[in-house]
Amino acid sequence: MAKLTNTELTEQLTAQKKHYQTLEKLLQDLPEAIQQDQLTLKEEKDETDSLYDNKEGEVYANYEKRQALLADMAQIQKEMSKQQKQLQKLVKKQGVDVDNKQLALIAQSLDIIFSDLNSINTYAESSFKQEADYFSQPLSEQTEEEATLIQRTYGSIHLLNEEAQPNIDYTLSLIKHFEKEARKTPTTH
Repeated sequence: MAKLTNTELTEQLTAQKKHYQTLEKLLQDLPEAIQQDQLTLKEEKDETDSLYDNKEGEVYANYEKRQALLADMAQIQKEMSKQQKQLQKLVKKQGVDVDNKQLALIAQSLDIIFSDLNSINTYAESSFKQEADYFSQPLSEQTEEEATLIQRTYGSIHLLNEEAQPNIDYTLSLIKHFEKEARKTPTTH
């Protein structure tokens, strides 16, 4: 049971790490998307129009990708939470054929990973609202201060993202260590 749970966790954590990397890339692409949309509005459309309100443009496409990505990450976290509960049940049983301390460490490490994503979601929720307010305004009414506020929120997400990936790596190393030690431990049936 512990091996199956850890195998599933490894797959989920690996997917989650890739999602964090994709999120980082989307945030890095955002300034260029903003410039592209501003250029499009200046050249092709009325500066009192909003590509964002019309669900057009690079910024809106980036926004949609980030929303979908965070929804996927939340779903993976739900699945990992189920695996965490399985680990906690195994630890409570105090089985003699598994390293309960290692299983407990893996379960506890997941709490940190969950906190990372919950924090990112809090900042993302704020940034999505700020973006909607900012980009829904005509280009001529968008202020530097509003843009700076949004950039600060992205900076917070970036910092959390930088922290989350090593936390995932650490948890994966705990799982790898557990599995390595489990192969050495004779099982009794």
